[in-house]
Amino acid sequence: MSVLAKTPALQDPAGEDLFAMPRPALAGLMRSLGGRPEQATALIRHIHKEGILDPACMPALSGKLCCRLPLLTVPASAGPPQTAEDGACKRMLYLADGNVVEAVLIPSPKRLTLCVSSQSGCPLGCSFCATGQQGLKRSLSAAEIIAQLWLAQHRWSPRRSISNVVFMGMGEPMLNLEAVLPAVELMIDDHAYALAKSRVTISTVGHADGIRRLAASGLDVNLAVSIHAAADELRNRLIPMNRKYPLAEVVDACRAYQNVGSRRDKIMIQYTLIDRVNDSVDCAHRLADLLDRLPAKINLLPFNPIPHSPYRRPSAERMERFYRALSHRRVMAIFRRPRGDAVAAACGQLSHVGGRL
Repeated sequence: MSVLAKTPALQDPAGEDLFAMPRPALAGLMRSLGGRPEQATALIRHIHKEGILDPACMPALSGKLCCRLPLLTVPASAGPPQTAEDGACKRMLYLADGNVVEAVLIPSPKRLTLCVSSQSGCPLGCSFCATGQQGLKRSLSAAEIIAQLWLAQHRWSPRRSISNVVFMGMGEPMLNLEAVLPAVELMIDDHAYALAKSRVTISTVGHADGIRRLAASGLDVNLAVSIHAAADELRNRLIPMNRKYPLAEVVDACRAYQNVGSRRDKIMIQYTLIDRVNDSVDCAHRLADLLDRLPAKINLLPFNPIPHSPYRRPSAERMERFYRALSHRRVMAIFRRPRGDAVAAACGQLSHVGGRL
């Protein structure tokens, strides 16, 4: 539901609503306030591309219109940076109601990637993930999702543009598409953050209905699916949601996503290697069989330690054997080096969701 649909008194819009309002809704707001619809484009540019929050400092708006707009608010405040030696930088973000999420900025020579959260906590309870072990506090609004990008671009790294956004932080994005989709629309808006669709990745642990909803949305962004096991019995133990959406249904949904429109890119498969749990040669062959008819590329991720977990990271030899087994089956796979694990900023480690402060 758009902000306009739920806010009849347009003459008194909330600053947070304005902060994440998409361009069509803003055009209607401009008309209601006596402005021109094209001023919505200017407002989007001032807020997101230039980082201006005070309407009085927006030269593209008339003085009369500026007086009718509130001071915009960013619905999150950031804690101090926690930076690992590899350059990955994690920040806690405090939301207005006291809940907490984390965002991670990951620099590399050719790109600057921001890992954003879509929920405070997560309800799915994956056994290898610190976030999932803490349960769900609540889902984020579109404004709270965009706040992570706004702060990263205009406060944390103002001299270098964010080039990639990955929804791989806290939460299951497919359980919050009502907020994720409008946030992505702003991310790819040429007058906001101007991210290429190929530079935005939405991840899921296999919510098949959510994958189909994402396909129907028409947002041609990257899809990453966390598989972690190629047999339902093992995956049930690692990812409880597999009981609702078993592997065959997840793969079917991925095929449906790939067949929509002009989408041709391979699905990104995330596979966390856990010592003597899912890292055998037999597990590799099962994974190759599962993906036999699905164009996909596999990111192999060594397990990142989390508190009170019985799991361990495999040895380099076991990981190499797994990789070679996939290569012999002509499956495209690459190892992803953990980034930020020294400050608990790597995949599966985000966990500062202890409720209200």
